[in-house]
This record gives sequence, structure tokens and C-alpha cells, in this order.
Amino acid sequence: MNIFQALSILNQDIWLVHESYLTGVYPMVMDYLSKASTEKTPRKILEPECYYIVGDHATGFTAASKTASNVPKNSIAVIEVKGPITKDSTCFSVGTRELTQATYAAAENPNVGGIMFITDTGGGSVAGTETFARAINEVSQVKETLVLAEDMIASAGVWIGVSAHHLFAQNLTTQVGSIGTAILLTDVREKLKKDGITQHYITAPDSDVKNAEYYQALDGKPEALKQQLGAINTVFQDWVKSNRPNLKIDSKTKAPLNGAMYAATQAADIGLIDGVKTYTEAVQFLHQQILNQS
Repeated sequence: MNIFQALSILNQDIWLVHESYLTGVYPMVMDYLSKASTEKTPRKILEPECYYIVGDHATGFTAASKTASNVPKNSIAVIEVKGPITKDSTCFSVGTRELTQATYAAAENPNVGGIMFITDTGGGSVAGTETFARAINEVSQVKETLVLAEDMIASAGVWIGVSAHHLFAQNLTTQVGSIGTAILLTDVREKLKKDGITQHYITAPDSDVKNAEYYQALDGKPEALKQQLGAINTVFQDWVKSNRPNLKIDSKTKAPLNGAMYAATQAADIGLIDGVKTYTEAVQFLHQQILNQS
């Protein structure tokens, strides 16, 4: 991420996020900007972390390799999905564009019997999430898939997580949920005005409603923007419901589709996840699923 990419994340008009994404990323971006001019070596853009586990009947795995070539039959590809979810990779996290490519590459390997996604995320951008989720769903038609959430799987992370055959939490304290769509708007107009800066937003004659929802919301009229968020949220909710058919939805509060968060056991009780498994248990479980299909 260069300085202009970092600024574009902070300054674009509409950025749909889970609030923990903002809490975690904003300080990191500002820290990056403060150090960017003094660093001699640019920070490296992250790439997908992928390795292959060699399945074993007794233990579930015997060894790991970072190369896709010559892996034994029925191996498990492990892909990490960690940090804020963004469409393109940055120095903070791997983007869904690259993760989607890694998923298809693993699926195309004839010796890979299944794919395990290790997640730890509070969510992120809507952009790219649906594409990645659909890729996992598509790959699940030909390979066994499992998502193992380490300490948190929230918002866009859940969108991704429910797309696999199986979704487990690694710990009893793993936080699950925040199914919903939100936007955080920062109105800096008064600050600019005090600094002697006046902004003029002018549209073409036939573009009078361009970004109107955004400016109406800044003026205390968020209804139009809420409708826009609602349309996105419906897609998110429908995806969760279709991929978790046994999900228990509260008839009054609409939980867990209302943005609520749950500890792992609570999430399992309502059918949002399939239970709690350690890393070893998850590998053994997935390996057995692969053997059952072979």
C-alpha cells in the first residue's frame, strides 16, 4: 500500500465496514502515513498464506508443505483469512481478490481433497466479499471445505465462513456474529470551515442525485442511505440463511441477523456454527470427510 492507496481508504465517500475494522485499521493507517516518508524500504504487500497438510488415517496430518507440487493424494490445502477484509491486498491483510485466486488454485490441484480456511477477522468491506464467498461455495461442490475461526469471525467474515461445508470455532471464547451492514460517516465540514476551507460539490445537469444519499445523511436525513444499506444487507442475510438452513432466527428481534455477537457455544446452539474444534480436531474431521468421499 502506498501513501495514496492509504488515503483513498480513509477518504472515499462510502466505505461499508464492520466497526471493529475501523477501530483496528484507522490507527494502523495513520501510523503508516506518519512513517511512510522516513522508511527507506516500502512495506510489502501481503500475499495469500497457503500450505498443504498431508493427511494421515491415525492423526489427521503428518507433515506440512508450502509447495503445491507433489503433495500426496487427499492432502488438505490451508488458506489463512486474517485481519480486515478488503478487496485488494495491502500491507495489513490479504485481499479477497487474491484469496479467491488461491482458493481456485487449490481446488484445481487433483491431489487436494479439501480446503481449510483459518479465519480471524472482525469483517471489512462489502466489495469483494460476495465474490470470495461464492468462490468458496462453488469450490465446495467438488472439494470438501471447512472454516476454522480462531478468535473472531464477524460481519463479512461470517459471509465468508458460512459458504463452506463446515464452520467451527477454535475456542470457546471465539466471537461470532455481527451479521449486518453499516457505514460510518465523518462530517469534517465544520472543521474545514474553521480552517477557512469551503467545499463546493457540483454535479452535471443530469447527475443531480449523484451521491445524494451521502450528503443527505450528513445533513441528518439518512433514510435514503439506509435503504441503500438495506439492499446490501438483504443479500448478506439471504446468503447466511441459505447456507445455514438450520439457523434459529428469533421471531421478534431477528437475531442473529440483527448484528448480535455470540460466544462460540451460543453460536453453535442457534446453528450459526457447527461447534468448537481445536486445530488438530478440525484437520482430523476434514480428513475423514475427504476419505468418506474418496
